[in-house]
Amino acid sequence: MSALVVTVASLVIASASASDPFVLLASENQIDVAGAVTPRAKAIVDIPAVHDLSVTATFVVSPNWSEAYVGPTWSPKKSISLGIAGGIESADAPWRVMAYSSISNKKLSFLGIAEYGGSGPWYKVSASYKAEPVTIGVLAQRFDGIGPRIGYSLSRPSLDVWAAPLYDLESRSPKALVGFSWIPRL
Repeated sequence: MSALVVTVASLVIASASASDPFVLLASENQIDVAGAVTPRAKAIVDIPAVHDLSVTATFVVSPNWSEAYVGPTWSPKKSISLGIAGGIESADAPWRVMAYSSISNKKLSFLGIAEYGGSGPWYKVSASYKAEPVTIGVLAQRFDGIGPRIGYSLSRPSLDVWAAPLYDLESRSPKALVGFSWIPRL
């Protein structure tokens, strides 16, 4: 592809309390060393249930695969979320499980996600520091790589654009991720 495809996937797990509905629409576009672009679209919906619990659903679509998860998220504080989910993907063995955690405050955030089943294990770990409107951090994501991540907030409610030049340790090649995330007002 000659142009960067802007679709709707990035990664932020709901760090809102269980009393706040949460929707995230995002795009994550992988660019490999040959310049090929692989778009991924993601939607995350977090719906309050009872007390500190909510139900979180995650949907990811890409030209080569797709997946969907649903499960409980526990948010004992507005800044902490822990969750597990079951799901399916477009693979010969479609069943998957996921565990995730998110810890954040106004300046610092950490996200960890681990998935297993179906086509195999996958992970994402990120840590960042926010100095409005810029966010800087590190990202490690299976099949994409490890490296720095920089983002810029364009508006409120949250519309962020970001980029991450990465090195994929498995394929031993440079890659990049470019994307955006949007949290609409509900």
